[in-house]
Amino acid sequence: MKKLLLLVFVLNVVATSAMAQGQKVLTEVDLTVNGVRSGTSYARVIRALGKPLRQTDSRELDECANGYERVLRYPGLTVTLMSDERRRNHTVIALEVTSPRWTIAPGVKIGASMKVIRSKYGRPHDDAEATARNELWYVTKENLGGVTFTFRRGRLVRVWMGETLC
Repeated sequence: MKKLLLLVFVLNVVATSAMAQGQKVLTEVDLTVNGVRSGTSYARVIRALGKPLRQTDSRELDECANGYERVLRYPGLTVTLMSDERRRNHTVIALEVTSPRWTIAPGVKIGASMKVIRSKYGRPHDDAEATARNELWYVTKENLGGVTFTFRRGRLVRVWMGETLC
């Protein structure tokens, strides 16, 4: 979770500094997986995706979000939700897709080429580090976090979206 928060923090700093310096605004992506996106309720996730293989609830309060984390694991998909301080009202804060079983709107699947991702989502944040790591970086809708598309040998192998909690 700390790596997730660090990456989201870095993306937000980059986006904020780019806007402050009058540079291009980063392309926003409203990542949706089988109808599930940031902010989707726990009940809607279960209706859309079915019962997970495993569900894990955190015992410690996340001080940044003032809530408790719940992780749902499906084959090739991990959905992370955050509750309120009373362990209610869980909503999606992160998604990770590693299997072509899941449809990433608009019609993207694991195995897609970098060219397809660029054509569907627009121009990513140009960063030498991202390119060196075979990744395309975007920000989430309203710049609440980040979206990373990871490639191996020119093919999409992982999609990750996470909100900034602090």
